[in-house]
Amino acid sequence: MTAEDPPPRARSLLRHVPGEILGQADTGPGGLLVERFLHRTIVEPFIAPAVADPLLVWIAAGAARVEERDLGEGWSAVDVRRGDLFVVDSDEPYELRWRAEGESFEALHVHLGVHLIEAAAADLFGQPQRPALREASGARDPAVSTLLELIHREIANGAAPAPTLLQGVGQALAVCVLRAFADPGRRIRRRSGLPAFRVRAILRHMRDNLAEPFSLADLASVAEMSPFHFSRVFSRSMGCSPQRCFAGLRIAEAQRLLRETDVSVMEISLAVGYSSPSHFAQTFQRATGVTPSRYRDAS
Repeated sequence: MTAEDPPPRARSLLRHVPGEILGQADTGPGGLLVERFLHRTIVEPFIAPAVADPLLVWIAAGAARVEERDLGEGWSAVDVRRGDLFVVDSDEPYELRWRAEGESFEALHVHLGVHLIEAAAADLFGQPQRPALREASGARDPAVSTLLELIHREIANGAAPAPTLLQGVGQALAVCVLRAFADPGRRIRRRSGLPAFRVRAILRHMRDNLAEPFSLADLASVAEMSPFHFSRVFSRSMGCSPQRCFAGLRIAEAQRLLRETDVSVMEISLAVGYSSPSHFAQTFQRATGVTPSRYRDAS
């Protein structure tokens, strides 16, 4: 595998979550990052990054069987329905897949930024140290669920979310999450992952520049880090190097164009940064197991 080849399962890497985004809101660095997703069954696992912010996933509608595992370990499964909650506070990337009960299910993904967590920890424990959280799959907590329902309604009402409401609910949510899920007995490792808002900005920059040569310096600038430090932190968070992830996004975009458009393979190769159609075809086949033309015919 060459330096620019995408890793296995290139379709699933860094999408960052498979699904249709129905709405989103961001109160800024250190605050809430909220995304409302419609999820359909996925059989092929995807890698979920280990970011510095705790993640809450709340099932807003429908039901599913969700399977998760640490990289290289065995699968564990849980059946979830509306009101069930995942609490994710992982130091390492992990894998997920799911099967919807019916056509799809809806989930709210909420990243709790470091400022919210530290302020809540100061209120509850008298010190702003970032506490570890007890991870949970398919849990229920009435207070947390009520606040997530309020966020969901604000995102889903068709109007622009009110920042003041989201900020206030975010503060209350951080307190309730720490009360319910703080784990004083779990030793927290030094957080070296990227914050969720930076992951979002970096992936957006990658997707906006797929036709351009890979530039570690440009990505490090987006992350406001030195190239060396950025490369290490990104690799730890995402489970692959920046260059391999960029290559994976190129292949994922090529797959989308092959499925959804009639654009020629030559034009697609240029759109995702390959000046040589033959090089593109070779790279695509290594990543997916089929040539671009066969992939299009099978889609």
